[in-house]
Amino acid sequence: MYKNSFYFILLLIVLGSSGCGKDNQKNVIFEMTYRVDFEIPAGLNTVEDHFFQFRNIQSNLDSLLSFNGYTREEIGSINPKSAQLVSVFTGDEYDFVQEFSIYLYDGQKNNLIHEAYWRNEIPFNTGSLLQVPGTLLEAKDFFEEDKIHIEARFNTRTTTTSFVNTRMEFTFVVRRK
Repeated sequence: MYKNSFYFILLLIVLGSSGCGKDNQKNVIFEMTYRVDFEIPAGLNTVEDHFFQFRNIQSNLDSLLSFNGYTREEIGSINPKSAQLVSVFTGDEYDFVQEFSIYLYDGQKNNLIHEAYWRNEIPFNTGSLLQVPGTLLEAKDFFEEDKIHIEARFNTRTTTTSFVNTRMEFTFVVRRK
């Protein structure tokens, strides 16, 4: 009796999970990738969090919607997918970073701020490429204007010994209703 129940429950789990994510992929209209170059200065300490704000990044949402034959009314959601930091030119490593996150904030009010990408306990052997997964944030409200505003936050485990020229890329997925 218990053996049959076990197999029945296992069958339900397999059948139930086999369809997960397929509808989400069908609803994807396009992805939006943004690039910001900046320099992480030498001498960042381990006591404080370090913030880098980037205002007025052109979203290009209306152009991408038009190109793909959609309107804003047809958008169901805009979600963070992934982000990455790449050391440009020098090959410096991000072994000094303990925690990294990217926040979206409202440039008008500055009281609406949400974490879009986050990675904690970054390995010591990260190298010159740091990959950061997106959160479950519904970011549609941040794209009401034609510009977005972000804030990158670092928590370091060691003091930075040199300047690190960094390219930050972050991607959002736009889904239809």
